[in-house]
Amino acid sequence: MSELEQKLEEICFYEQPIFLIDAAEKEEKKVIGSELLLRKTGGENRFPAMLYKEYMRDDASNLVFCTWLVKNIIEIINDNPGIQYSFNLDPQQLLYDSTFEAMKGLIPYCDRVMIEVTESIPSNRDIDQYINYSVRDQIKRIHEMGFSVAVDDVSSGMNSFNAVREYTQDIDRLKLSLIQLRNVEEGMITVTISLWKALAANTGIDLVIEGIDSLEVSKWLLENGLEKQQGYYFATPRKLK
Repeated sequence: MSELEQKLEEICFYEQPIFLIDAAEKEEKKVIGSELLLRKTGGENRFPAMLYKEYMRDDASNLVFCTWLVKNIIEIINDNPGIQYSFNLDPQQLLYDSTFEAMKGLIPYCDRVMIEVTESIPSNRDIDQYINYSVRDQIKRIHEMGFSVAVDDVSSGMNSFNAVREYTQDIDRLKLSLIQLRNVEEGMITVTISLWKALAANTGIDLVIEGIDSLEVSKWLLENGLEKQQGYYFATPRKLK
């Protein structure tokens, strides 16, 4: 067993539900899915950033991680019938063939999983135009495999408005995190939310607001027609058994 394979014992999945808030039913909440969050083992609820970077360094290392990921997601799906799960892929992973080979193992479960593409800019880009951060072709490839696709943390990193507009034919959900808008003037927050809400409405794509930490924020979003919400106010991430 390689060192990277041994280190897989240091990571696990937590989950955090995504809710649909029904304003017509006294703000009744309905779970519409659950996001799988990569965490350190040991109950810390912390992302294993340095170890994750090791798995991203090349195609062979990524294969070790993706093989583990697919195996564990299949187990989670089989143990929890009826729940749709989403999980994150780093754009760097989308540049490795091993990711797509591993994802073939999830095709029989594609109606139960959604792939969230994060905002990180790939560090190892084998493309002609070094300033081109887009992973449009890779997102299209995932979608054509039968998977639903979300773009995570829009307005952050490489998931700018102009970049995401290129993906709209091949994505099913946008996720905007209020955590990324901390210490931003309230008017700017409103404008940012309105921008992504308009794109979602014009393209028929879901919009989920993440990072909700209070009833006040949840109600404000609901009053502005944003019913799909996620955050610590509703539920802290918990380790899957």
